[in-house]
Amino acid sequence: MSSESGQHQSARAAGGAAALSRVLVMRGSRASIVDLRRLYATNLNGARVVSLADVWVAAQLPGDLFSLTFDFIDDDGARASQPASAKLDNGEFVKGWIDLDTRDLVWGEASNVAGHWRVKGVSTIVADETQVIEPPREAGGMR
Repeated sequence: MSSESGQHQSARAAGGAAALSRVLVMRGSRASIVDLRRLYATNLNGARVVSLADVWVAAQLPGDLFSLTFDFIDDDGARASQPASAKLDNGEFVKGWIDLDTRDLVWGEASNVAGHWRVKGVSTIVADETQVIEPPREAGGMR
């Protein structure tokens, strides 16, 4: 199991009911704590949830949502991407929700995410720049 970052430990150490409604959002060396109770909530499958896209916007970190990939860290410090090593793409991220009471990720019917993205007790959302893979160029250039 990987060790937690200092920022991740600080977010968990906040304690109490207020900590249950907060999520740390990180991008590179920047971080922001988002209070989920301050965001617009809706009901989905009987749970009160907020949109992951709204969480990203509320974090006010640099970067276009649609040029990023995402990962999630649970209360125990485990990363969702570890089993598959690939990050969640932005197209799936915007289909996700986070439960206000449990901080569990909830996915709408339109989402086709793998089971390891059904994280319980999310404490941290990590955003990274999307890796663009250049197609190989033909030898000798264009003709």
